[in-house]
Amino acid sequence: LAHVCSAAEAPDSWPELWLRVARYMYLGERLAEAQQLLQDRLLPQYAGLPSLADAEVDQAGLPPWREAFGYYATMSQLLGRHEDAWKYFLTTAERHSNVKQLDDLALQAEHFLSPQALKKPPRERLVDFHSAWKALCRKAQYKDAVSLLILTIAEARLATNVDTALAVLDGRYRDLESDPPWVEDVCTQLRAELCGRFGDFATEADHIRKFHSSQELLMEPNWAFELDLVPYQQKLKAALFRDWAGEKKQ
Repeated sequence: LAHVCSAAEAPDSWPELWLRVARYMYLGERLAEAQQLLQDRLLPQYAGLPSLADAEVDQAGLPPWREAFGYYATMSQLLGRHEDAWKYFLTTAERHSNVKQLDDLALQAEHFLSPQALKKPPRERLVDFHSAWKALCRKAQYKDAVSLLILTIAEARLATNVDTALAVLDGRYRDLESDPPWVEDVCTQLRAELCGRFGDFATEADHIRKFHSSQELLMEPNWAFELDLVPYQQKLKAALFRDWAGEKKQ
């Protein structure tokens, strides 16, 4: 799709298509093109809206702004251009008051993108994010699956051995009726990451295969940003390409 529909050729009347194109560009490591596509063609279409509330954005025929921002933030992170996404977030928050009410996204943008946060060592940044997210969940009474999963991911990454890390993940709160089906896929990805981090590469490979069998195209870039999966998905992407290459040879 990314090859068939270039950013220069497709009309602005196809905003829903841009995220699909950007996703395939992301998978194909055409990151600069994906960032440029979003920056030039999709994001400007939100600027003239009176509000970025989902209902008004949908009425304008655009994908949710939060989703578009997550895509843009992921491309910016991978290109080492964190400040591009950070400045865009701040500018948009100034223009649209309802963006300021997205406390969770604002906190993620601050800790994952801002120059101040990126000056800190990774573990210190993770400790700060975990503390801030926990306080936000308590204050805002966030009890949804995604918010709790983000807290669990940070806690598991702070563990100092694989058994403790996996115990944190396995002990997370579950609601089988309301949890999105992909939550367990994210947990599988995190198990792979944790096993690899502590040197259990055979088990990591098993979890990677299990994840790929369920999420062949990986988690979408917006979720990669919000769940802080961006760095490890690069490794999964490489493994995915190796699997595809092996299938072609057969």
